Amino acid sequence: MMSRGRSLTHALAAAFAVLAACVEASGETGLESALSQASALSRHARQESAALWNGAARGARLDEKLLIEMCVRALQDLDATRDHAQFFAQEGVRIQLVRSSNPKFLLPDALMMYDRNSNTIYIQNNDLPGFIKELQGKGLPERESHQVVAWKLLPMISHEICHGMNKKKMVALYGFAYNGSSIEDETICWATQARTLGELQSRNPPLWKDDRFSLAGGAFEAADEALLEA
Repeated sequence: MMSRGRSLTHALAAAFAVLAACVEASGETGLESALSQASALSRHARQESAALWNGAARGARLDEKLLIEMCVRALQDLDATRDHAQFFAQEGVRIQLVRSSNPKFLLPDALMMYDRNSNTIYIQNNDLPGFIKELQGKGLPERESHQVVAWKLLPMISHEICHGMNKKKMVALYGFAYNGSSIEDETICWATQARTLGELQSRNPPLWKDDRFSLAGGAFEAADEALLEA
């Protein structure tokens, strides 16, 4: 079976071959005929490419291990999250994708949450497979599609790691950690999230601002944008 790349290349090569014939075409009729044939072949190549990408989207799936790897790598790549990456590694923090319908791991409607007892960041997995399918349906390969989602998740991941860092400082200072939520704790974590987002906006990693790859009609990014405006 011919691969997607070879099939598309052959179709485009045929189109360019017809265009090359235009150079030797004598008269306007020959030129028009050659251009018409090239246009038809090019149109066929685009249709074939779209069909192949749609087929890839139907077979797209979320690779949890790859996504977590991309999240950790992104965490290590920013100045704003350097301390968070160090805490993540030293404390052996884990990332686990779970269904939000499981109250054992996530509060209702929460996208993600850090649990000190298990030293784990739980990320809601209801929508992520759809995001991956959407990105791959728009032509993005598997690895790059997971990388884009990791960048989108990073500000919130830094927020949750910050909760863990704050609790560790409380234990060091007072000998215990308050297991509930406090305004002070949340304020520090939201500031961390804003700094992470700000650095992402300024560094503009690949596809970060590409509207073709906005997720869920842009709703995913809207929450972070609202944070910067607050």
